[in-house]
Amino acid sequence: DGTVLCWGVNSLGQLGVGPGGRASPTVLSDLAGVAGITAGGSSTCAWESDGTLFCWGYNGDGQLGLGDTTGHNTPVLVPVYDVLQAALGRNSTCAIVTDGKVRCWGANYDGQLGDGTTTQRLSPTPVTGLAGASNIAVGGYHACALSPEWGVRCWGRNDSGQLGDRSGTNRSAPVDVIWP
Repeated sequence: DGTVLCWGVNSLGQLGVGPGGRASPTVLSDLAGVAGITAGGSSTCAWESDGTLFCWGYNGDGQLGLGDTTGHNTPVLVPVYDVLQAALGRNSTCAIVTDGKVRCWGANYDGQLGDGTTTQRLSPTPVTGLAGASNIAVGGYHACALSPEWGVRCWGRNDSGQLGDRSGTNRSAPVDVIWP
């Protein structure tokens, strides 16, 4: 029915229910009609069926996308609209919007925001050269997107070959995964 329930440790506000942990599921009364939810590191985001995105929790790297690094222990509206899907990594967040474009924000040490730089972004920033994305995943320091048109593209840290481009080189913009 689109209701969100959270429980567990809440040391950085990641449950979105105000201060203090919860030993049993607790309803987030600030949200309704939730279509999806994602959690990573010590932050959480949920998008409603109308495409609005809310995030809460730790924000030391700007991963909440609010233009600052202040944490929040209740859901806050993120200035990106028409969200179809979002994904949180350790310290960055990405979202696909209805036109299939991808926007990312937060830490960018290894190019994990995909905007061609390694500059931290506190607000949603377009990923270079991605349109028509249908799915996204964000890891600790990299991200990948899927499209029926162009397949899988990844960006960010690549020290263990996690981008699949056979290079081992970090990429600050999306590269095609090279299939066997």
